[in-house]
Amino acid sequence: MKIGPLQISLARTPAPVAPTKSLAPLDSISLGASVEAPVRLKPVAATPFPLLDTQGFTLESLGGNSPARAEMQKLVGELRDGQKPPYSSYLVQGNTGAGKTTLVRGLAADLEKIGIKTLHADGADFSENGPQKLRQLFAEAQQAALQSPHKTAVVHIDEIEAAARIRSKSASVAMKVGAAVSGALSGLAGWVGLKELTPKQEDPAESHQTLATLTSLMEKNTNLIFIGTTSRADTMDYDASKRFQRELEIGNPSGPEERLSILQSMAERQGLQIEPGVLEDMSKATIGANPLSLEKGLRQAKVLGDGKVTGESAREARLQESFGVARPITNPDWMWRLTICHEMGHVVVRHLFEEMAKDHPDQQPKGIDAVSFAPRGPANAAVFLRSSTNPASTFEWYMAEVASNLAGRTSEAMFGGGHTSAGPGSDITHASNQVKEAIREKGMGKTLGPVNPANSGAALDETKAGQDQQRFTAVADQISTSTVEFYRDFTESFAQEMLSHRNELPKLTLSGQEIQNRLRAWETATPERAERLAALKDQIRQAMASIKPATSPGL
Repeated sequence: MKIGPLQISLARTPAPVAPTKSLAPLDSISLGASVEAPVRLKPVAATPFPLLDTQGFTLESLGGNSPARAEMQKLVGELRDGQKPPYSSYLVQGNTGAGKTTLVRGLAADLEKIGIKTLHADGADFSENGPQKLRQLFAEAQQAALQSPHKTAVVHIDEIEAAARIRSKSASVAMKVGAAVSGALSGLAGWVGLKELTPKQEDPAESHQTLATLTSLMEKNTNLIFIGTTSRADTMDYDASKRFQRELEIGNPSGPEERLSILQSMAERQGLQIEPGVLEDMSKATIGANPLSLEKGLRQAKVLGDGKVTGESAREARLQESFGVARPITNPDWMWRLTICHEMGHVVVRHLFEEMAKDHPDQQPKGIDAVSFAPRGPANAAVFLRSSTNPASTFEWYMAEVASNLAGRTSEAMFGGGHTSAGPGSDITHASNQVKEAIREKGMGKTLGPVNPANSGAALDETKAGQDQQRFTAVADQISTSTVEFYRDFTESFAQEMLSHRNELPKLTLSGQEIQNRLRAWETATPERAERLAALKDQIRQAMASIKPATSPGL
């Protein structure tokens, strides 16, 4: 069973009402595929199915603005008002950790308040004697519905794909390969005198009848609300999945605002001690995270902060999740210094573009969340970014991203004393892809213009596209070189400071805010330096304007 956010385990508790009788035998419904032979069911003990453990959730407590959550809240309201809901079956889909089961827990908690019970099962529960167990589950749900003032109950099957597998009349390639491997293992086991290793094979006839029973019960028990949750809808039988009257998709939180809402609800439920501003920073830095990832980050931050979630512990938790735990430095000083200067090249260019875009939200690039100059995972150092509040990828945004990526190579050339590393390779690849995207897909080439052959079908002028890409790359490289040169003294001093802390790992990780504060103090230390910085910003704006396409008339 998949574990949703903030859930540890699902303890089965006996249902308060046991069925007095089973439903009528299954009608011969095959959904377009014949059941080749009746399945002889083994007698099994009728262990009652449990009520879904809500674990203290409510729909309101989940946070975020998921459309699926809003629809479930509407369902609760309709049932509370005595209305008949428009749908009696829901298929809730989403990646592992998206919060599908947690959504149903919140629904179950809200429905319990108005006297509607939710019975729970896992798809794997029906791997043996599936038809018999399904009838038992729905019969128990009907008994619960009789006791409800609304004459309904909810049936929830988690990982429903296990009970509604794709039907096939011939063995798939995977099954054939599995059989071959199984045979080889069996022979090897016999050769060494061990017990034969033969995986249990599902009976296709029983699997088909389980599927037919499920869809039949869904159609007949219209007073019940049936909810299936799955992260592998691709493995479900297509016809069976389309029997659900309503399909809901749960995706990752849409942005930092929704992640903040979810983090706040998690922190409140857990009663966590949290320093001010930490959740806001987490919401901006956890790009693309789902609720399960957010919950894991909070737990790790609590552990690292000795019971309290601090800015430092939350930042370290994010770095460990993305890059791994910091390791001692083993490279010689000259090589490690090259790494420090490489990362600082990325940092100073990104910082400068952030400063230039303060009054232009549409030009704001991704900010710096943290920088670790200690080895983590496969990386010798890492710059961890936070999500941008900029909803648009403008010309200036692309230029900031490309120039920042190129700045690692520029910095190595400037500070490396003839040494270079393989580090710039992935940066250059990323920068090249962004340039192609800006010119060929976003219409940001001054010569080529607004052409996207991938979508419009128009022929692409490769000569013009190549010229625009070269100009874009050249300007970005010029910007990165001028910027790294301006911050040369700061980078030299900073690298020396990091070298002096070589054996003090905690001092080798700095927050983006700390680095930015130090850069701002250095920039304004003398009037002459502040004037040079203003001139550099003007040069960068002029260089970008020289290759930026003119604004379309009427916009």
